[in-house]
Amino acid sequence: MSGESRGALNLAGYKFVRMTKERLNEVRILVKELCKINNLKGTVYLAQEGINSFLAGREEDVRTFIQGVKRIPEFESGLEFKVSLQFDPLRR
Repeated sequence: MSGESRGALNLAGYKFVRMTKERLNEVRILVKELCKINNLKGTVYLAQEGINSFLAGREEDVRTFIQGVKRIPEFESGLEFKVSLQFDPLRR
């Protein structure tokens, strides 16, 4: 394998949960770090009511992010992501 990514993926997911303000701040730090170390771009909305995300990145980084965020107790179950291949329709 040449070391190049097999493609970029889009990732979208949400889950409603209840978090205290203190826990929200802890989760925000964890999710931000997961996005940073995996070079993901996009938006993550975190609130006391849950998470809503739309991110994009290299396939292996997206998959690592999913594994990491599902280790957060609030998101261990019930957080499902839709994943789709990202491509540039104008590039030939």
